[in-house]
Amino acid sequence: KTYCPPAAEDAALGETMPPPPEFSHTGGGNGGPRTSELSGGRGYGRLVIFASAAGEAEPVGTVTLPFSATDVLVADDVAIVSGAEEGLVFFDVTDVATPTEITRIRFDQDLANVPGNPERLRRVGDMLVVASNRGGVVLVDIANPRAPEVVSAGNQERALDAVLVGDRLVLAGLDK
Repeated sequence: KTYCPPAAEDAALGETMPPPPEFSHTGGGNGGPRTSELSGGRGYGRLVIFASAAGEAEPVGTVTLPFSATDVLVADDVAIVSGAEEGLVFFDVTDVATPTEITRIRFDQDLANVPGNPERLRRVGDMLVVASNRGGVVLVDIANPRAPEVVSAGNQERALDAVLVGDRLVLAGLDK
């Protein structure tokens, strides 16, 4: 729900980030966040862009999303939003007042036999690690976040979160 662009002057003043967005890690039918996708409906969410990372920063841009937003990560001037019912949506936030969609990576049968629902996003260098509930881990090259490329997809384990530790991928799932 929230994207806070860093501002050097805020860090120098010791300002804190705005409060984290409200979300649910549980309650969904597959162990992840509650969405309306499994009941046949469509979720909704918002990408809110703040003027800075200061604790009392005001929102300067908003995008209403036709899906349940589960996470957001920023690479350069691109906000990457994971949508439980959609996949990954990439927004140009150069002009924070009017963010515009650049591209999408749909989590559908073209991506994998069991694409799952993207839950959490982690960045390691130019690699985006996407934990996908019911779809395992998806790796996306974001060296150029305006033209992302899927590197790997198609596992079937439940992935609620994933992080690279050294040369290993640590996965948080429902049953393991």
